[in-house]
Amino acid sequence: MEQGGSSGRRCAMPMGVEVGSHTEIPETQTEGGQEQGDRATGETVKLQQKRREMAANRTHTASAEWTKLEAEVRELENTLAAKWRKLSRLRWIREGDAPPKFLFSILKARRVQEEISTLVKDDGMRLEDDDNILEELKQYYQDLYRQLPVSEEDEELRRHILKLMHKRISDAHNAYLIEEPNEEEIEKVIRNLKTEKAPGIDGMTAEVLQLLWRHAPGDVVGFVHKFWETRKLAWKQQTGVIKLIPKEGDRQRIKNWRPLTLLNAGYKLVSKLMVNRMRLVLPEIVDTQQKGFIQGRKLTDSVLNFLLCQEWVEKCQQEMLFIKLDFEKAYDWVNHKYLWQVMETTGFDLKFIQLTKGLVEGSTSKIHMNGRFSQEFLIERGVKQGCPLAPLLFSLSTEPLMVLMKKQERDGNLEGLYLAGSKTALYNFFADDSGVFLKASQMNFRTLQQTISMYERISRAKLNLEKSTVIPIGMNFTP
Repeated sequence: MEQGGSSGRRCAMPMGVEVGSHTEIPETQTEGGQEQGDRATGETVKLQQKRREMAANRTHTASAEWTKLEAEVRELENTLAAKWRKLSRLRWIREGDAPPKFLFSILKARRVQEEISTLVKDDGMRLEDDDNILEELKQYYQDLYRQLPVSEEDEELRRHILKLMHKRISDAHNAYLIEEPNEEEIEKVIRNLKTEKAPGIDGMTAEVLQLLWRHAPGDVVGFVHKFWETRKLAWKQQTGVIKLIPKEGDRQRIKNWRPLTLLNAGYKLVSKLMVNRMRLVLPEIVDTQQKGFIQGRKLTDSVLNFLLCQEWVEKCQQEMLFIKLDFEKAYDWVNHKYLWQVMETTGFDLKFIQLTKGLVEGSTSKIHMNGRFSQEFLIERGVKQGCPLAPLLFSLSTEPLMVLMKKQERDGNLEGLYLAGSKTALYNFFADDSGVFLKASQMNFRTLQQTISMYERISRAKLNLEKSTVIPIGMNFTP
């Protein structure tokens, strides 16, 4: 609501809190408005407590008293939301520091850096008009996220490889995964949300969500519980905004921009709740050499493992290859059906799989570039870079590759690095950053190629040969 605006205006608060028209608060009444807001907060807390007590006795939830109580709580929560929006806006206008010239220069430079004035297509055609650039970006990412067909032969191969996976989530962990979040759990997530982050298309930042929680927690809890019950989000909550972040290289080429999806506050809240739970159970089913985003495992573990293996190779004079694997568009090309099948195979409860589908399937995005938005398009594959759940889902999706490589090693088709005793080191993963230790031989190299090819067929991942590297290690190695 704008200061001095028409009293008949209406504005919508996120999470379904609608604010009606109210009289503006004059500057001389701001302190009194604060006191009135405190009184309303106290009344709201009392009514919410009464509502919880009545909800515990389900026989009263259909009564006239319940209906009246719901209306009173809703009216007070809406009034609070309206007052706090106006008070915070007034405080910013009166007390906020004027942005210095230096800050404006930084913001201007950053904006120029993130703009595309010219785009060169693969056929060499140059686009300089904003409309044409935006349409080309939209078409590129729509094609990128379009689902690719899987042949029946590849489907059969997928079923065969998934049967090799024997780790399962325990019943106790599944019960924990699907349990409805309580107020304490929701509050903890909201309190720990990272602030000063760009909002999604709803414009709601973590700071606003934290403010809403303090003064209208019932709406937030209701939103979470509704998602847990229906396993679906409203279409607007599922719409992301793709911001392009420049990478190294020619910025006139689309491939040198990294997509980052800005997500709505409600989406991030429920996904963070799921992350906190999923993080505890993944160590039970994901290979110990996958260090990416698994609780108790760190990037430094992967680095240390590599350095120790390298030192061991040189000490024992083994002739080895370290192959750095780079999968093209790793997060963007995750096949959704494959991901659900991996979750089913590892024993995830159907309800938790449906909750995950509720965040991933049917979502849409639009490109934001040069201050403008493209039309929305459907996301048919991939896990969003920007979604808290994405790194965990991707790490889980790599498990069949590690299972397949281990089988090849057991069958004598793949030789890794021999360590002390009977132990071997074969691979080292951190989410999409992966490396393989191989004894230097043509047979080993061919077997690895065949193994990766099978993984590509079942997951629709694609190895980037240009960025993958082979590093010979070992004192006696002759190229």
